Amino acid sequence: MPVVACRIEAGGYRDIQRLIDAGEYASVQEFVELAVRNQLALEGATERISYRPAGGETQPEPRLQVDTPAQDASHRLAAAFALPSADRIALPPFVKPTQISERAIWGQINRIVPLKLAARRVAVLANGSNTWPTVDSVLRDVGETAALVGSCLHDADVASGRKRELLATGVPRVDSPDSKQRFLAQTIARVVRSGTTHPGAIAAYGIATVTNSGVALTSTGIEFAMLESPVLDRDPRTARETLSVEECRFFLRFVVPHVPVELTDLNLVAGTIDKGAMTPEALHSAVAATFHARRWTGTMVRTHLSGLVSRLIELMVVVRTWEGRNASYALGPLADELPRSGKNGERDAS
Repeated sequence: MPVVACRIEAGGYRDIQRLIDAGEYASVQEFVELAVRNQLALEGATERISYRPAGGETQPEPRLQVDTPAQDASHRLAAAFALPSADRIALPPFVKPTQISERAIWGQINRIVPLKLAARRVAVLANGSNTWPTVDSVLRDVGETAALVGSCLHDADVASGRKRELLATGVPRVDSPDSKQRFLAQTIARVVRSGTTHPGAIAAYGIATVTNSGVALTSTGIEFAMLESPVLDRDPRTARETLSVEECRFFLRFVVPHVPVELTDLNLVAGTIDKGAMTPEALHSAVAATFHARRWTGTMVRTHLSGLVSRLIELMVVVRTWEGRNASYALGPLADELPRSGKNGERDAS
């Protein structure tokens, strides 16, 4: 096994050591190995990596087999994500969004559709019950069902010959156990060795509240879950986008305004593009100083900016076009739906 030496700033090392002392990681090596795996998966450099469950030995995760005929797969998805109409659904009482992030949404959360998959499946699991599902039951179930969607979206990408703007990006796949583990930890929750539950993006955006006992949707989460989806309510193998216009509008109007740093950062990027920073290099040059002021490294800045751009594109606030290997940005059809965060309601591009 190769041995790699690297420098870590003192503050970062202290933070890693605190996590180890809290029992969340066994050693610095385990923390670094997991960080490397996550980054490789993010870059698309690896598709299948063994995972290490809490307190267990490294082992391959069991694979879930997908039926080969497209019709069978779509039937399975329809059953997994189907909800009755609003006047017939019977969900437990919604909860308040108590875990909305007061910090930036990290760049590895680079899509919104995973939140939709999680919210819809939690609603399906809870329908007809007096209580919301437990964390363990959600973690066991949602990774598998979401992977069905991801594999269908991958098939759609392959069938259409897409090389960029892949629909399957950020969604787990049946043949990639590591993608399921990453999806669950980033979107729903990560349960560490000590038994503590660390909520993921579904809680950071106020779509659900995640505790050691369960995953409960907020009123916003219930509404978002029930909106018609192009990948859950139709055949994902024929999808051309991961979110409908209605889902994008809902997210921009009722989710983003309640996540302060996210609102500020999305406006910064959209406003900077609007002012003429229309290439990745120009955009990075224009906003990097703002993010470096948060005492972030260059890698952190680029990861965060990449996530912001990806979320804006999926939400139809920004569009990206390609000429060969060169990308350019412009405001998209829903740019006016992004609530302003600057003074006097202006787009923040400072």
